[in-house]
Amino acid sequence: MKTCSKCNVEKPLEEFYKDKRMPDGKRLYCKSCIKTDMLNWSRNNREKARINAKVWYKNNSQKAKIKQYLYRYGLTSEQYNQMLDDQQSRCAICEEEKKKLVIDHNHTTMVVRALLCHKCNLRLGHYESNPNFSKEKAYLEKWNNT
Repeated sequence: MKTCSKCNVEKPLEEFYKDKRMPDGKRLYCKSCIKTDMLNWSRNNREKARINAKVWYKNNSQKAKIKQYLYRYGLTSEQYNQMLDDQQSRCAICEEEKKKLVIDHNHTTMVVRALLCHKCNLRLGHYESNPNFSKEKAYLEKWNNT
């Protein structure tokens, strides 16, 4: 337990961000106080906040896209990383090892199926108009039976 220096409320250590510089390894203010301060700052400094967000996105566009996908499909980063580990960073269709894999999901139910490379994801999208893709057919049959 630790007391926040801003709101003076005693809270569990999980309610404080890490800070290597502090003796206990945690920041002085709790997460909710920091979030409130950040929100107030961004409201009072809209132009600076907009510029900062633009710079961050430019430098972290891949990270931002992954966060967006995780939010869209209801996955946590731990679940996504577990999927990557389970598939050994390989596409679920062609089984080639890839640095970048996309989240495949059922467009009707939004249920996440697996991770695919960009090429296989595009081919899967065209599968309905040309059902002669054997690997894609086997992949979808596998997911229809589960």
